[in-house]
Amino acid sequence: NCIEQRIQRICYFVSKHCFDIKNISYAQIKYFVESDLIFYPCDIFKLKNKIILITNSPSWLSEKTWNTLTKSIEESKNITTIRLYTSIGLPHVAKNKAILLNNLFPEMKNFLNCSKEDLISLGEKIANNIYEFKEKEKHWMIELLKEIQDLESSNNVFNLFD
Repeated sequence: NCIEQRIQRICYFVSKHCFDIKNISYAQIKYFVESDLIFYPCDIFKLKNKIILITNSPSWLSEKTWNTLTKSIEESKNITTIRLYTSIGLPHVAKNKAILLNNLFPEMKNFLNCSKEDLISLGEKIANNIYEFKEKEKHWMIELLKEIQDLESSNNVFNLFD
């Protein structure tokens, strides 16, 4: 992926109709991506662990700005499954398809383990596109779930994703 595509993908991920992360700007996202602090959308939830890496940050990233941003990121973790499906960038999935996905898979962990046939009610072409995207991008979606849902404390979480 080129850098601008990654920036746009993350801008969409943090937007109001997705994770609704307040107090984050295009310039900040661009800086984080270009500094290799964010590669996948789920990496935004790992920024709080990288504070040492951004000590030589631009002047606009003051301690107050950083604290406000990390607080907004934490608050955004309380998200509905519908908005979660919308935010991950599945092909052909806006709010209406996200509602249908939510009806099929109320928990995203079940979606991550679904077969192409499980998606066929969305239409064959859409099912194929969603399934291929899911299989290609599954690794960071699992990380996303760990970040927003404390799945690591579940005994069977790793079996779910094998």
